[in-house]
Amino acid sequence: MGWRLEREVQEIFRAEAPTDTAMAKVVSRVAAAFGALEAAIYLQEQGQTGAQYRRVAGQWPWPWEPTTSYGPADDGLTAWTIRHGKPLCFLDLNYFEEERQPDHVEIDWQHKERLALAAQAHLQSDTIPLLSFIAVPIHNRSNQTIGAIRCCITPAGPHLFDNEYLGILKSVAGQIAERLTAAH
Repeated sequence: MGWRLEREVQEIFRAEAPTDTAMAKVVSRVAAAFGALEAAIYLQEQGQTGAQYRRVAGQWPWPWEPTTSYGPADDGLTAWTIRHGKPLCFLDLNYFEEERQPDHVEIDWQHKERLALAAQAHLQSDTIPLLSFIAVPIHNRSNQTIGAIRCCITPAGPHLFDNEYLGILKSVAGQIAERLTAAH
């Protein structure tokens, strides 16, 4: 899966500039490869004072509006990844408190029940599904965080994003960063 996805992302960026349209194609390919219901890319706004990260592409099946941007004081999983420049990987957000690592104590994520019920309805399931989540920062050559790419929930087995997925998503994030750097 990994090498195929990496090649597909390379082909997207070989064919076009890193526009929102190209990023939408990358999100679509990542979501398809990972079997994710939800995926998104957030990138730092150019020319903004203070760090503001805009959702440039995404796949969103939930009945509420997605977060369209993150700032330095925002809470949540993607905001934490952006602020700390570190990846997050939760096998099941239903057990968010139990899976949280010591350096995650400041993460304030209040959407477990809402997401669980929406996923259950979307999948037309009798039970609450596993809520696997993964987010990886996008770093420039100076190792500054310029964005993040994230995925959530797979409707078919194995349902879990693990270290293999983390490595693949880091590679995709590296390709995005490389292409954005080359474009500027």
